[in-house]
Amino acid sequence: MRAACPLALGLLAACSSTARERHAALPRSATPFALEPAGFESRAAGGGSAAVAPDSAGPRQPAEWAAERAFAPAGQETRDIDTSRLRGGTLLQGFFGAFLLDQVERADDDLSADEVEPADLDTMPVIGGGAQIPLGGNERAQIGVDVGLAIAWRGDTAAFAVGGSGLTVVVDTSVSLWELYGGAYADTLRGKWRLYGGIGPSLVFANYRLNSDDETAFSSQDGSGFGVGGWVRAGIERVVSESMLVGIGARWLTADIDLSGGLGDLEVEGTQVFITVATTD
Repeated sequence: MRAACPLALGLLAACSSTARERHAALPRSATPFALEPAGFESRAAGGGSAAVAPDSAGPRQPAEWAAERAFAPAGQETRDIDTSRLRGGTLLQGFFGAFLLDQVERADDDLSADEVEPADLDTMPVIGGGAQIPLGGNERAQIGVDVGLAIAWRGDTAAFAVGGSGLTVVVDTSVSLWELYGGAYADTLRGKWRLYGGIGPSLVFANYRLNSDDETAFSSQDGSGFGVGGWVRAGIERVVSESMLVGIGARWLTADIDLSGGLGDLEVEGTQVFITVATTD
């Protein structure tokens, strides 16, 4: 019995050694005793091993970033916009919209002159552009000079004309206004929103034309001239990139223009409402 024990122990050791040799010869993926989870690999470091999980998703593609931005919750920004370029430099601004006229009247000191009353001259398209040049301030608020050019026009608009014989006829009225403006402005930048306002004088050139189909009752007239006026404006814009803003604005204008051709004075007053696009120089 005692002699059988050493023999049994020797056989057990030999079997164990054979099993270890066969196990070492098997491929890693086929080893039934591998304890690492699938997708992990062991890396030797200083004689030891550590299980490291690979990036199964691989590198992130541009399409994945675009999808993340598109489906980000409302109010959550995926990337901050640097607004430093929008401060301290000249801001170029273009706008287009409508001129809502409260008053378009032709005043004449000569009571015997023909009288004309526009019947459909309450709205005119307007387009323009200018520059806001800062003179002082900081990253949050600035003050400076606001200069620009605005053009408004309306053609072939019906008007009622009363001739010298007292006969009322319908004529076509064409009006164009060219405004050169300047003044002061102030703005503030809060996050991605910019608020601004301005005030100043204007130099306005007007071209006023009346076309009559019945020259016997009312003769066609054409006159132009310069006048002075004033404006007040305000607006709000949102930063859409590091060098661009878009927004909306409103501008009130009044002007008194001396027309040639004996047409007297043209009095214009109204509010311009428009969409703005601004960029740094």
